Amino acid sequence: MGEAHGLRGDTSIEDRTRFDNYYIENWSPWLDVKIVLKTVGQVLRRQGG
Repeated sequence: MGEAHGLRGDTSIEDRTRFDNYYIENWSPWLDVKIVLKTVGQVLRRQGG
């Protein structure tokens, strides 16, 4: 989830924990699908394609 939200290695522990807790509290198959689709979109944009 972090990558889809632009989080990288320099993200604070507080922000990472907030996103992790949101994921745990709101998990569903649809949430996983949305995360995968956002991640794929970000990868394609970075590759120009």
